[in-house]
Amino acid sequence: MTKADVIRTLGAPVSTAAQSGNELLQYRLYAGATANPWYQDYFVALQNGRVVAYGQR
Repeated sequence: MTKADVIRTLGAPVSTAAQSGNELLQYRLYAGATANPWYQDYFVALQNGRVVAYGQR
């Protein structure tokens, strides 16, 4: 999966970082009621523009 595929599927990341051909896209999923919301952070790691890892933070 390419970076474009990830963004097309998950939307824009909340933050990114890059170094030497490696890139990290960070996402935040919000859920719960308005009075008591919670969130979970996720990441997608790319190497040379292709996904090499993903998961929860």
